[in-house]
Amino acid sequence: MTLPSFNAEQSLYRSSRHYRASALASAAGSVRPSDLPPGSYQQSCSCWSDGTCLQCFCEDGSGRGCFKYAALWPISSCQGFDIYNHYGYLECDAPGVTYGYCLGTG
Repeated sequence: MTLPSFNAEQSLYRSSRHYRASALASAAGSVRPSDLPPGSYQQSCSCWSDGTCLQCFCEDGSGRGCFKYAALWPISSCQGFDIYNHYGYLECDAPGVTYGYCLGTG
């Protein structure tokens, strides 16, 4: 069997069996990993962002492939801090960050 050449996104899918951008992100417009703020959360979360709020489905750490909705607002408060997945919740160690929902998203 001959494998076709592949790009980074296809390579990511082969190694993790999912893409970074979720179906919800596709509905809102295309989101490239370079459009998301840096952080270790990208290893275990599928995310989208409007530039102010980061919303994701993150692995919950159970090892069973379960995901939780997670959000962090405002992204700018985490500048210079790692944004990470803490058992399915987005966190960073900066003061003044709201977790769990984004204002204006209901």
